[in-house]
Amino acid sequence: MSKKMKNAPIFYTVGQVKFNPVLDMQDFISQLQKEWRSTNPDFTQDSVTDVQIHMPGPDKAAEVKTISSPRWHFKDTEGTSGYVLKTDSLSFHTTAYQDRDHFVASVLTGLDVVNKHVELAYIEGVGVRTLDAVVPMATDRLDDYLRPGLLGLYEQLGGQLKRSILQLDLDTTDGQLVSKVVLLKGRIGMPAELMPLQLTLGERVSAIDGTHVVLDNDCIQKMRFPVSLDEVDKRVRALKSQVSNAFRKAISDHAIKQWS
Repeated sequence: MSKKMKNAPIFYTVGQVKFNPVLDMQDFISQLQKEWRSTNPDFTQDSVTDVQIHMPGPDKAAEVKTISSPRWHFKDTEGTSGYVLKTDSLSFHTTAYQDRDHFVASVLTGLDVVNKHVELAYIEGVGVRTLDAVVPMATDRLDDYLRPGLLGLYEQLGGQLKRSILQLDLDTTDGQLVSKVVLLKGRIGMPAELMPLQLTLGERVSAIDGTHVVLDNDCIQKMRFPVSLDEVDKRVRALKSQVSNAFRKAISDHAIKQWS
């Protein structure tokens, strides 16, 4: 087991469990809110819009449909952790990551509450995603913190930096991994699909205003299996190991020393 970093750059983590669609999820919200009120009293509701494109065949125009679905947020008092519930998934996300055991326990606790009231039929898949902010300390350079080649052509070409993205898509033994190295200049860069962010970022991350890298590692497993907390525990831990390994492979020994 790797030693935990005292100044770890991780600033956002999410674990998601997808399950069978529950079209009447709205009917269970009051029960779930009562269950979570002591730990996650900040409750809000919004909706998300998905775009579906259907290709009917040759010489026929594509059919585009937009589908709006409800989403419920249960956050803690500080606004740094909470659950996001949809009709077919539950996510635990946090900007105050503690350690793997606490993270996995939070995912399982939330799923247990939902299953107790909704009585889920099956699990459709699981996923884990982490975002880490790489910002050089003192007189260090950004490339001191990353393995060679991950900054691409940065500083080798003229012009003003807007962004640079290096992406790897990989099938692993545990799931599909998407690993991105995103180079930006300015305020902290957040993936568009996570905006607007429902949680409060830490002061260290909010203060970023300059050249930095966001390491975005996302691993998902799509596989149907019976509802089992033990099985979800095992799979979430495996996916967390995959994204942690991708993070470790991207950073240098100097970075580990600075953050330890």
